[in-house]
Amino acid sequence: MKAKELRLGNYIIANGSIEKINYITPATLGYGEKEFAPICTSDYKYFEPIPLTEECLSGFGFGKTTTNYFELKLDNGFFLGAYILWQNDSGEYEVIFTDESNNELIVVKYVHQLQNLYFALTNQELKLK
Repeated sequence: MKAKELRLGNYIIANGSIEKINYITPATLGYGEKEFAPICTSDYKYFEPIPLTEECLSGFGFGKTTTNYFELKLDNGFFLGAYILWQNDSGEYEVIFTDESNNELIVVKYVHQLQNLYFALTNQELKLK
């Protein structure tokens, strides 16, 4: 996981528990270049992404409409659809997000990616229901 993938409000695993990025501070990362690193209860290098699962999609308000399809109605009337492509032995999913016309937007595997996608599309935070 790279620090530049994360922003305020993202959920991650740090020290074995789910944490929320609450603040960001400047840090020097490799080669002396200045970047912004999220700081939580531990160093960002030890952060792990939270795998996207059916439970996560439901928790964020996605409704299951068919065996492998979830959708979320956005405030602007559009729908964000999620097709579950596969599930591995750990119960982790790879999910393809589509618009209301089933145009592929992006493949997402982790909660922070879903949060970032939602924010990019709506300029609002994705909240747990």
